Formats: sequence, structure tokens, C-alpha cells
Amino acid sequence: MNLLSKYLFKWKADLFDINTLEMDKGLVRFFEDIESLDEPLEFTNEENTIWKFKVNLTEKTISGRGLKGFFKSYESNCLFIERSSDKKIKVSSLPIANTNVVKNLISNPEAAERTEDVLKAMNNMKQSSEIWYQLYDLAQDFQFDIHRGTLICLPHLRELEVYDYQVKTVKSVMHRLKGRAFYVMK
Repeated sequence: MNLLSKYLFKWKADLFDINTLEMDKGLVRFFEDIESLDEPLEFTNEENTIWKFKVNLTEKTISGRGLKGFFKSYESNCLFIERSSDKKIKVSSLPIANTNVVKNLISNPEAAERTEDVLKAMNNMKQSSEIWYQLYDLAQDFQFDIHRGTLICLPHLRELEVYDYQVKTVKSVMHRLKGRAFYVMK
């Protein structure tokens, strides 16, 4: 399994009439780590209803009867996907933010109210622009894949001379700490 256990993805209803969902980058990354895609996989939604859908990584699609019905209960088109302990694919909504924490931290009531609105909008991916989803999607490109031992950010670095010993050191540290290391430059 990859470093992330939950993946954020964005679905479009464009192909629902032919019982197909086109996968975005988040879904492709998620399904790349699943060992067998030959048989239909069991998907569960928040109501614990089980649906079987076929995943085709070559065509980057998920297909099967009832696909539209599976997604109609979700208010947002940005959802989480993860693999449960019983090997089912679980799709869930974004969690609702606890705004009481914000109110306790900010003494200015006007600022607290505005901060709460912004956090709710970010949490529910309800923005007039796609910037929040795009930022999340871009951040996924910079993760370290423990099992493949690759630093995905290397092709994105510009005007920097990278030495093999540096890359080996970073990979070693990231592997030992299971991808939970970071460096703060002062």
C-alpha cells in the first residue's frame, strides 16, 4: 500500500449514462497499488451498501451497473477513497470541520466567523475556483513512495544539481521514518 491510506478524488457524472466513471489522477494512484483488478471490486458507500464495479487502469475507468446510484447520495463531487480492512473499497465524504476549535482560538468574533466560513468552504471543497482541489492534487506528486523507493519530486526541481549520495540519504531517511520526515530550512 502507498504512503497515503486515503486519497481525495473528484468525480464527474459525464459518463454515468453508460455506467462509467472516468478516473482522475487520485483514483489512478489509488488503484495502481491494488494487486488484482481482474475481477470486479466491492465498493461501499457511507450507507454501507455494497456495489461491485470493474476497474480498468488502461482506460482509466470504473464501470458497472448502478454507478450513478452509488454516487447520487453524495453532496460533493470531491470524495475520499480508501481500502478497508476487509479489502472493500470505501468511498466517503469529506469530514465536517469542528468549528468550535476556531472560535476558542480567535478572540475577535468577526475574524472567527470569517475563519469558520473559510474552513467550512475548504473542508467541503466548495470554492468558486478549483484551486483547493488542484493544490491537493499537486501535493500528491511530491510524496515519497516507500515501496517503489522513488522521490517523485525530483523531476520538478529546477536549477539544482542533485547528487546520488544526497538522493540515497533522503531515501534512506524517508524509508526508516515511513515517509514522515521533513526538513525546515532556516
